[in-house]
Amino acid sequence: MKKNKIAFLTSIIFITVITFIIPKKAAGQTVSLSISPPLFEAMIAPGKEVTQSFIFINNASEQIFSTNIYYLTSEDEFGNVTLGKNLKEYDPNNFSSWFTLLKPTIPFGGKFFLPRGASQEIILKINIPQETPEGDYYFTLVFETVSEGQIKSQGSFTKAKIGTNILISVTSSGQPEKTGQIVAFKAPKIIDSLQKFHYLVTIANTGKTFFKPQGEIIVKPTFGREIKLSLAPLNILSLSKRQIPCIKDEALIRCNPQQKVYLGFYKATLKFKPDETSNTYEATRLTFAFPFTLLLAFALILVILRLLIRKVKS
Repeated sequence: MKKNKIAFLTSIIFITVITFIIPKKAAGQTVSLSISPPLFEAMIAPGKEVTQSFIFINNASEQIFSTNIYYLTSEDEFGNVTLGKNLKEYDPNNFSSWFTLLKPTIPFGGKFFLPRGASQEIILKINIPQETPEGDYYFTLVFETVSEGQIKSQGSFTKAKIGTNILISVTSSGQPEKTGQIVAFKAPKIIDSLQKFHYLVTIANTGKTFFKPQGEIIVKPTFGREIKLSLAPLNILSLSKRQIPCIKDEALIRCNPQQKVYLGFYKATLKFKPDETSNTYEATRLTFAFPFTLLLAFALILVILRLLIRKVKS
């Protein structure tokens, strides 16, 4: 009887789980988009132009797409960005005249059809007017599904958008001045020998041109070999700041000395320069590691041993 109840309850649980796990057939269309490259960086002189090719892929249902150029701004110090208005809705500086779609040959805001699993080459021409002030200009080329003329729709419509960021540096010399600042280089002053810790690095771009920090953290411990931690070369937009992690084997990691046990003083020196410029910035932090936990454990053991010895003698 007990076995039958267990079997019954197991069946109910199994059916319930399957009900939630198995996806229901959706009435609307599925959307899965990709674009390559996801980032385009260009240094252009006033009065000059460049063209760039992108590959836009529709990995799901056949769709109608529209495309437009949006303003792009830095959102926070974690590298997130924010899309502003598109140039069709808001363009006081006539930035829309900079961009032309050579393929497909449609105006911005126009539409094109792409079948399921198909790809579309996108060729964008960027023409910088002669009178453009030198500095950085950030945009995003966005592709968005549209419900108008929906293909084979018999239910809800899934709307999605994808974009590729466009970072433009307008410069006559081709070597714009790049300046930065170490906003924060943090590390604990005192730690336990068994405690893990990492360095927090925040770098600001005080110039008019985006850059990637080139640098490292050199850690010199009292005991053991020197440790080198490479900074990740992530873009920092002009007049913004960003927390910079470290990089190892092309993977982003925390700036951690990665030792099992720490002991003594750890002198860490952060050095970086904006791209390949000669401007070098430096900061130093000192961390002291002491085996507080181990000493406490040893003291407790001694106290317990003494109590046991006294008890045995008594």
